[in-house]
This record gives sequence, C-alpha cells and structure tokens, in this order.
Amino acid sequence: MTAGSLSLATVDDRDHLQAKAPISFGPFTLFPTERRLEKDGIFHDVGSRAFDILAVLLERPGELVPKQDLLTRVWPDIFIEESSLRVHVANLRKALGDDGRDVRYITNVPGRGYCFVAAVRSAPIQQSEYTPDTTADQGVLNFPAPSVSMIGREEAVETVLGTLLERRFVSVIGPGGMGKTSVSVAVGHAAKNHFGTAMHFLDLGQISDGRLVASTLSSLLGVSVHSHDVLPGLLNHLSRKKCLIVLDCCEHLVDAAACLAERLVASCPHVHVLATSREALRVEGEHIYVLAPLASPRSEQNDDTDTVLTYSAVQLLIERVRACGLSIELDRQSVARVAEVCTRLDGIPLAIELASSAIGKLGLQGMLEVLDSRLHMAFPGRRTALPRHQTLQGLLDWSYDLLTRTEQMVLERLSVFVGAFSLDAAQAVANDAKVDDSGVVEAIFSLVSKTLVATSTVHGSPRFRLLDTTRAYAFNKLVQSNDHAATAIRHRRHFARRLEIANLSTLPLAQAANNTVRADDLGDIRAALTWSFSAARDASEGLALAAASTGLFIQLSLLVECGEWTEKALGELDEATAGTTIEMQLQAGAGIASMFVKGNTQEAQDALTRGLALASSLDQPYYQLQLLGIITIFYCRLCDYADALKIAKQSRQIAERLNTPIARSVSAGMIGTAYHLAGDQAASQASFDSALIEPFALRQGETLRVGYDHRLRDLIFLARTNWLRGNPKTGAELAMQALDEAAHLDHSVSTCITLVYGAPLFIWSGDTDVAAPLVDRLIDHAGKHSLRPYVAAGLGLKGQLAVLDGRPGEGLGLLRRAIVTLEMERYHILASVFFGAVATALTAIGQIDDAVEMIARALQRRSRNQDAPVSNSIFTAELLRIKGEILKSCQRSDASAVTECLRKAIDVAQTQSALGWELRATLSLHDHRLGMPDEIDLRQRLKVLCERFEPGSRTNDLVVARRILGS
Repeated sequence: MTAGSLSLATVDDRDHLQAKAPISFGPFTLFPTERRLEKDGIFHDVGSRAFDILAVLLERPGELVPKQDLLTRVWPDIFIEESSLRVHVANLRKALGDDGRDVRYITNVPGRGYCFVAAVRSAPIQQSEYTPDTTADQGVLNFPAPSVSMIGREEAVETVLGTLLERRFVSVIGPGGMGKTSVSVAVGHAAKNHFGTAMHFLDLGQISDGRLVASTLSSLLGVSVHSHDVLPGLLNHLSRKKCLIVLDCCEHLVDAAACLAERLVASCPHVHVLATSREALRVEGEHIYVLAPLASPRSEQNDDTDTVLTYSAVQLLIERVRACGLSIELDRQSVARVAEVCTRLDGIPLAIELASSAIGKLGLQGMLEVLDSRLHMAFPGRRTALPRHQTLQGLLDWSYDLLTRTEQMVLERLSVFVGAFSLDAAQAVANDAKVDDSGVVEAIFSLVSKTLVATSTVHGSPRFRLLDTTRAYAFNKLVQSNDHAATAIRHRRHFARRLEIANLSTLPLAQAANNTVRADDLGDIRAALTWSFSAARDASEGLALAAASTGLFIQLSLLVECGEWTEKALGELDEATAGTTIEMQLQAGAGIASMFVKGNTQEAQDALTRGLALASSLDQPYYQLQLLGIITIFYCRLCDYADALKIAKQSRQIAERLNTPIARSVSAGMIGTAYHLAGDQAASQASFDSALIEPFALRQGETLRVGYDHRLRDLIFLARTNWLRGNPKTGAELAMQALDEAAHLDHSVSTCITLVYGAPLFIWSGDTDVAAPLVDRLIDHAGKHSLRPYVAAGLGLKGQLAVLDGRPGEGLGLLRRAIVTLEMERYHILASVFFGAVATALTAIGQIDDAVEMIARALQRRSRNQDAPVSNSIFTAELLRIKGEILKSCQRSDASAVTECLRKAIDVAQTQSALGWELRATLSLHDHRLGMPDEIDLRQRLKVLCERFEPGSRTNDLVVARRILGS
C-alpha cells in the first residue's frame, strides 16, 4: 500500500445501504439507518417503540401486517400483550396526526393486524445534518486549537475528512514526528459544519493502563458509569448521538484502543472515530491513511531554486525559521542548503521543527555540519535501515545538547507530567537547590521558544505540555541522571497538596468553580499513584495522595477507580498511618464507592462506620457531616428509618459547631429526609423549610463529596411532604422546579434521585400523563449512565403505571423484574414500595391468596427492627389501605376485618400528618361501608378532609371525594 493510500473495508456496503433508503409519506420522511423521523425536514419525535412499529409497517406498505409479526419484530425478547400494541399504535397515530378522517396513514383490521395505507415514496440517500439526541454534547468544544501552519498537509486533511464522513472510521498512521495529531486536529476543525460542538479529543498519551481507556472517555463525555465494565453504558449513551471522537496516540494502548474503536463504530451508527497511531489498529471497519513525510527535493534538484521552493518540507522549514524571528535569504546557495537540510531530515515535520529553532545559532552550514557529526548514524541513506524513533532520538540528542544545563534539568523534570501542567505545578516539581523558581520559569519559556514545550490557554491560564517524543526522551534522561525518584516525590507531593487544599478549603466541591484541581489533572494523579504503589516503591508514600484523591474521584463519578485505589491503600496501612486522617479519608472513600458500585453491603457499612469513628476521634467535623449524611442514606435504603433518623440527628450538633449556612442546610436536609421516610411529615416539612431557607444552599451545584446534590434531594422530598400534608398543588410545583434544576445541573445521580422520587408524586395524584414521560426519562438516563438500581426503579414505576392503566399482567412483569434487582442490591426503600403494586395487580387478575401473602410481606419488610411500631414508614398507611382492598375481594374475610384494617390505615395516616393517605383510606372505607349506619359520618369526614386541602388542588382522590359529596 502506498503512502497516503486508504484501505477499504472488506464488506461491500451497497446492498446494505439500499436496504436502508429513507422512505417519505405525506410531510414525513423516515430514515431507518439513523432511526429518525422528520416532518417537513424537522425532527419529529414519536417515541422508540412507535418508531419501530412505523418502520415495520413501511417495509410492507399497502399490505396487512399481522399483529404477531409486529409483536415479534418490535419486542423480540419479551412477552407483550396485544393491548399494549394497541396503545402504541394509538400513540403513533396521534403523533402522525392520523385522525382517521382528513388524514389517514394506518388502518386496523380487527383481530388480524395493521396496514399502512398512505402513498409512500423513496427519498434520496443523503448525509443529514440532524443529530438525534445531541443535548448532552452541546457543551464547550472539547478540542485542541488547530496548528498555526499545516504546510504540506492540506491534501491529507481533505482526504481524511472525506473518508471519515463517508466511512466513519479512519486511522492516521505513521512514524513518530510525522504530525499525526496536527492532522487529526485540523480534520476535526474542518468537520465543524458536520458535528458542531459534538467533537471530543481523547489524548491516550495521558493514560498508561488500557483498562482506563473506556472510563476516561466516559469521564470526558460527562457520562457517569457506576460499573466495573463501563463500555456498555458508554455505548448506550452514544447509541443515538452524532459526534466525532478522536483517539490520539493509540500505539502504547493499541489493544484497548482497537477494542473501543471497533465497538463504537459497530454499536453507535452516528459516531465517527478518528484514530492516530504508529501502527494500524487492525479491526473491522478501519480505513487507514498512511501519513507520509513531507515532500523534499532530490539532491539533483537543489540547484533549481524555483523547483526547490515548491516542496512542502522546504516551505515548512523557511516558515518556522521566520516564525522564530530570523531572516533567511532565498538566494541560490541558501535555498540549496535548505533543501539539503530537509532531505537529510527525511522530511519529518518534528525534525524540521526542532532544526528550525537552532538555525539562528548555527546557520544553515552549521546545521549541516551538526547533522554530519551527530546524526549520520541515524540517517545512513536508507530510511528503513533504522526504526523511525531512533531518528527522532538523534534529533533530540542534538537539540538537548544545545540547551543550557538548567534547561536540560528542567526539561527532564517536566517529563514526569503525563499531560498539560500549569506554571505553578512546573515550579513545584522542577524546583530544588539547583534551580530556583525564577530559573524554572526562565527555562520553561526558553523551551517553549525552542518548540520543546508546547503551550496553550485553558480558562485564561497558560498550560504547558511536552510533545510525546520529547517527553519520552527527557524521561529517559531523567532516569539516567538518578534524579527520577526525587522528582517523582515532588510531583506526588504537589498533587497531594493541591487535593488537600481542595478537600479542606470548603465543604462543598463546586463543579463549576473548582479551580484547584481539574479533571485534566487525573492523568498526573494516576501516574503518581501508580509510581507510589509500584513494586519497587514503599507503598506507604502514596497513602496521603490516595486519601486526598478520593474526593475528586467521587465528584467525577469514577467510583470504581476510587474503590480500587482505596483498597490498595488500605492494604498498605501501618502503625504510623492507622487511625490517622489518612485512614479516615480512605475509609470514607472506600465506603462511598462500595455503596454506589456494589450496593448496600456490609463491606460498605463497615468502611463508613470506621470512617465516622475516626472523624469523631480526630475532631474532623466536615468529614463527620459528610459521613453522617451518607450513612443516613445507607440506613434509609435498608428501610431502617429509626436508625437513619438517629444518625441524622447527630449532624445537628456538628452543624451548630461549624456554624456555616451549608452545614446547617445539609444537617436539616438529612433530618428532613429521615423524618419523611419514617412517616413524620410535619417534622419533615419543618426540617426541609429550614434546609432550603439558607442562602448558601440556594446555589446550584453545591455538592458534597458523596455523589449527589443536597439541594435537589431536599427539594424533591419537600415536594412529596407537601403532597402528603394536603398541598398537592405546591408539591407538584416544587417537583417541577427540582426536575428543571436537575436538568440544568446535569449530574447523573442527582438527576436520577430527582426522577425516582419525583415521578411517584404525580402517580399518587393520578396524573399519569406527567408521570409516564418522567419514568421513561428515568429509565433512559439511568441506563445511559449504568445506574442499575435506578433503571430497576424506573421499571417498577412503569409497572405501577401499567397496573393503574388496567394492564395488570404487563405491570406484574415489570414490577417483578424491578424487585429482583433492587433486592439483590439491598435497595429495600425502592423495592418495598413496589410490593403494594404487585399485590394490587395480583388482586386484579384474581390471585387473591398470592396478593394477601404479598401485602403481608410488604408490611413485614418495613424495617429490620422487628419491634418498630406499624406507623414507622411513609408507606404503612397506604399498604394497610391496599390490604383492606384485597380483603374485600377475599371471600374468607369478613366485613369487620376489612373495616378494622382500613380504620387502622386512617389512624396511621393521622399520626403521620399524611392527609393525602388519610383521604385515600377514608374513600376506601366509605366504599366498603356504603348503606351502613356510619356512612353519613364518613361522608361528613370526607367533607372535612377535602376542606383541609390546599385551595386549587386537584387529584384523583379529591375528584372522587367531591363527586361523592355532590351526589
């Protein structure tokens, strides 16, 4: 294969593309390949299942498609009742504007199937600029700035761009120093019209472990994946997005990069991948572009000035020399020498860059003499005689020898940085008795001017970076000088110190205002941790860094990695570090990571408890408050509300001691949450009102290092409390406010918490039109971020909606699937609420005995504390009401047992100040006592209850009650 050629995929795509040609009807065009429907050229959302149904019908326009064919094609792996198909077809008709009269697209043949009856036409295959579901990609463009000059690479950029847009996967390969990264960046900027801001540049040179490739890309895209295998969640997130992902510098992680690229291209039809590497990835779908050296004149052409000046290598050298502020005469002799230098450097762009900065000192003839004396072994004439990296090694040897000793030492020490670094970081790492701060600064800017150090601006501050080949060369020199260990220690201490400042300067770790430690520091933190825990090191040296880094890992949702490092560090604890702040931070990080990744395990509980004990004994109030908050959640998830409330109340004293608005807000919020779930809604509302009145707590994004936003959690629970206390209108408004703030915050766990506790409020009101899309959003969002318990919760809520909609069979399947996962994860708070829905569904299909057993199980599962009173859970009154309804259907139950159960439900609701549950239980009792002497008293009771509700409130229960009172 010749240089610059592109290899073609082995699979012929023509038939495949024909089969996926767009289809038009009326104002609509359906794009099967992109899973998109447009109306008059604008995206038209009909829902995933409705789209599938429409696609199947359009495959056979004018023909009857049997129901079973539709069920098999749209739901291939699960059993779905025909009633569900009818609902989806009805929704599809509504979305298309099919009213059956003026507009008609789909007809129903009763008992047989459906037919698409409108005229259809084929639409031309074209590249659409529309990107399905790109909202998560519309942030700041995550892409390096293009090179100032791309001399000799214009054709390469054009060819790679064309192939990338057509074939989706291109690898730019070639020896080191050829400018592969510059070409890929130029291609990206040339592709802005196609991808907008949905372009992402992942520098794999910052990663030394192939296992971190997928998780680093997830972090880059803002995808929170709480799983050991992040790839499924990442692919799910990108499955409907149109974007460009550049995987730069793949050669040292070629296996991991190849696997990731192949899966992205195969699973994400709108994702385009551009890779750079010294070797091909050799995977399916890859199209290779070999980046050749810049064109250099042959020796016999050197006397022809006009011809020599047309070669790109010559143009680059002249341009770079002039960029250094030097003048160069374009007479015949000088041009000939320029041509010879370029030829001797094999047209390698990096070699030309390095040479241009020294021509001012040496002159063209001096450069040729240096090449003769120092680099002749590297360039014996046949470029294949030696590996290309040895050529660059020689050039770097020469460039290194031209530096002062101070510049050499600084360059060597800067090689410990994996990625970009600040000037402060460079001073901290390169400064010692031999080089002071001013010497470091002077050396860095000298190295920048000689192109040995690259510079850019991030958030208004200068950032520096060594080119990969330069870094490898300098690092080898650092090791040879015996200065590596001392430099690595300074490197580790610098990042440990920065992390400690971030941990202690303020209680919250604000996502938008954290200027102390950035996500792009992760590469250096990982490198420092790896060096500290390597076999040749004393692992205790890395304990402080591992402890200090837990907050950043948790904030960035790198919980699996946090767990791995804390596990390593805890295994290295000794007498000197056991019982110290270091162990406290490690135990806290290990407990939080384990809780979110593995579930509410004993391992997580032990770590959190140990961390809290250490925080108390070491007098660390910030960590006490953090750990009390996460332990409160831990007990709430287990339905141990009494213990949760006890733990939460301990935070009040800590908050008073800290005497800060955020501390008081956090404490009041966790107490309010415990009261709400334990069933004391009056106390809950008082606590939440206190939590949300603090000005500091009103700032969005203030998130403790426990992986969720306290304000959003408080707001959604306050909404639920208002609903239960008879203020459903206010509750709905607060819930919508929380959902809106969660969308703007874009924090995966916080969004799921808001949805999983917000959607039920609308289900309680009977407002299923609002609840259903929220549940779908929960399932979709949690699935994208691999938050398995929240996916299960969404399925359970979807099952509840199905039961309410009169589809108990479908609801049972969803509810049981949800409960299995939630029980395995010990998320009992989420599982318990679905037991009542299962019992209701079982009653609806006539399985009364199973329903009685299920509701009994639900009531018994309210807490591990067997002595706890029946009123100890927010759901107890509603579960007792459901039990009463089940007993009505049980022929073995007498009327008095039903009455007793329902009156008990009313009593519990009154005790809990839960007016919403009290009204619902009273309605059930009134229905049961129709025609009995106490019916009049119950009607009067309904009147009093309705009058206590917030004016303007409208729920299904209130509608029923008012109908009874008006009858």
